Amino acid sequence: MKRIILIAWMLLFSSIAAYSSDIKNNRELFLKLYQEEKLAYDLYGEFYERWSLGVFNKVQQREAKHVWCVERIMDNYGFDYNTNTIAGSYPDRDIQKIYDDLTVKGCISDLAALEAAAYIKEKHISQLRERIRYQEDEYVVKVIFLMESAAQSHLRAFVKSIRLSGSDYSPVFLTDDEFSRIMETDKTIAGE
Repeated sequence: MKRIILIAWMLLFSSIAAYSSDIKNNRELFLKLYQEEKLAYDLYGEFYERWSLGVFNKVQQREAKHVWCVERIMDNYGFDYNTNTIAGSYPDRDIQKIYDDLTVKGCISDLAALEAAAYIKEKHISQLRERIRYQEDEYVVKVIFLMESAAQSHLRAFVKSIRLSGSDYSPVFLTDDEFSRIMETDKTIAGE
């Protein structure tokens, strides 16, 4: 029993350490958020170009605002950052791999593109929920909360489109209950 408790504590500390090494301060947090928002913007633009589904265009327009907001926040904090305007190019290798993998998946069909879009939004919600747990700065908490609210709205839009196509989306990162609560929330992309 003691061994199981020791292993559980070691796993807990290693996951906290992994999170801490990933994002050590607000500058790193916002640089990561910037790349994630840009990834979403670029990905939905790619999907809209390929499949001409209005949901990709609408959400991409929202993502453009999110990228701009994160840039303004970094400006206000005085964080140095380089704006990378090349679509599909990211300094973070993990983000680059996600973009590359989802772009390939989204080329298969319009349904696969919608599933890839829902996947990235669900992943983003999960990441934001994890990140907010470690924040003490009220302003940063508010920003993350608003970003999660927008991500939920986008997830609902993509899942609605998936369902209209006669298919369904199963959550990967969120529990079934968390996912159901998000889907039941009565918000639309226009209300974001």
